[in-house]
Amino acid sequence: MQTTNEILNEYDKASLKKGIHFIMITRYSLSLIFFLAILTTLHQKNSIFNAIGTIIYLSMNLVIHYFQKKEILISKQWVYSIILIDILIVSLFFYLGIYSTPESDSAREIISGTFYTVYIFIVIYSGFLYSSRFVIIVGSLSALFYIIAVIIALQLGSNFYWKNDISITSRNSIIFAVEFRKVLFLFALVFCFNNFQAGDPNL
Repeated sequence: MQTTNEILNEYDKASLKKGIHFIMITRYSLSLIFFLAILTTLHQKNSIFNAIGTIIYLSMNLVIHYFQKKEILISKQWVYSIILIDILIVSLFFYLGIYSTPESDSAREIISGTFYTVYIFIVIYSGFLYSSRFVIIVGSLSALFYIIAVIIALQLGSNFYWKNDISITSRNSIIFAVEFRKVLFLFALVFCFNNFQAGDPNL
């Protein structure tokens, strides 16, 4: 007869395996979206950076897929590391994309919302590991790196406005009210996971 600890351990392993599977599927879907986005921006300088970032991102997912196929259970700490590396990779190529655009269009990567959407998905699939603490870390880092990207764009010459207005005619404009809502939404997403998912006391 199984003890309570054995039953809980089996449940944790089953939950982790299911979580890793969902993370893998989400990452494959994102990789496909990245490649399609690259095909539509081949004429832009940052398409090379995006292609490299996508290949690295996909390669890490192939490693996860290999272990899943071999039915080798990856430790939760190992998956934590992969997701944190995801944030670093996305942020690095986000910044490279901003720096590679002309000063007259430095807000393009911010306005397009592509990398912001990726941050949202990273927060979502970090929740598949059922750790409230880890979701908070991922959400906070995503918000921080996004704010840094906005600051970089501003330093490179983007126009700054406190709120949206019909008088704003420049495409190269960053609006505080819009960006504040984006960051607020990331934290709202974290709040939702903390309320609707079981927390894991061990990070």
